[in-house]
Amino acid sequence: MPKRKKQWIQKAKVKKGALSRQLRIPEKEDIPMGLLNKIVSAKAGETIRNPTKTGKRRIKVTRLLERRAILARTFKRMRRRPWKVIQNIGGEKKMPKRKKSTRKGQVRKTARRAYKKRKK
Repeated sequence: MPKRKKQWIQKAKVKKGALSRQLRIPEKEDIPMGLLNKIVSAKAGETIRNPTKTGKRRIKVTRLLERRAILARTFKRMRRRPWKVIQNIGGEKKMPKRKKSTRKGQVRKTARRAYKKRKK
């Protein structure tokens, strides 16, 4: 089994907003998953119809468009893990706020205290 590359996202050559411009969808709007799936399933050189109401009606699928759609679909499917550092493409590190974990022991202690108070 081949080794998985570490930090492949940071090394990926990403032109921000290129796919949106190619599909004529504003960068602020999300690209629909149905459109991405249709682009990926089509062969390079084919012309497809946009199944959604956003962007261009007819799209000619190129290899570059297909690769961008595959990457966009991968990013969309990714699960965000709050305990890891999320890196922006610009390189800034942001640490998301963690939820306070409730340990079983602490919960039991507070429950015991509350029970003792009620008994008195």
